[in-house]
Amino acid sequence: MSPTGSPQPNTLSCRSQDPDGPEAEVQREESHVATRVYELMIIVDQDVDDADGKAVIARVQQMIEADGGSVPTVDHWGRRRFAYTINHKQEGVYTVLEIVTDAPNLDEVDRFLRLADEVVRHKLIRLPDAEATRRGLLSSAG
Repeated sequence: MSPTGSPQPNTLSCRSQDPDGPEAEVQREESHVATRVYELMIIVDQDVDDADGKAVIARVQQMIEADGGSVPTVDHWGRRRFAYTINHKQEGVYTVLEIVTDAPNLDEVDRFLRLADEVVRHKLIRLPDAEATRRGLLSSAG
C-alpha cells in the first residue's frame, strides 16, 4: 500500500500470516520431491518376434533407470486373448512393470510407447502410497 492508503500498482502479495498456511505448504512441496510408485502394463502385438517384444521392455527399463528410477519387478504374463478386437487382432503379449522413481512424470516413456509400432496398448497408473507400501516398494517412513 502507498502512504495514501491505496494499493500500489504491479504489486502482488500472497503471504499468509499463518506459518502453516497455503504458502508454507507450497514451499514444502517444491523443496521435497516424493518417491512415487507406478505400474505400467504394456501389450505387445502378437505378430512381433519375442526378441523384439523383449527389446521394447528393455528399452523402457533403460529409459526409467536413466532418469534415476528403478524397475524392481517385471512380470511377463505372456500371450492373452483380448476382450475385444484391437487393430484386427485377437491376442497380445502382456507385460507388467512396477516402477519406483523420483521423476515428476514419465512423459518420455509414454511418448516412446505411443510411437512404438510393436506396442498395441499401454497403461501407466500411479499406485497409491498405501498399496506401494503393502507391496514393499516404499518404506513406511517415506
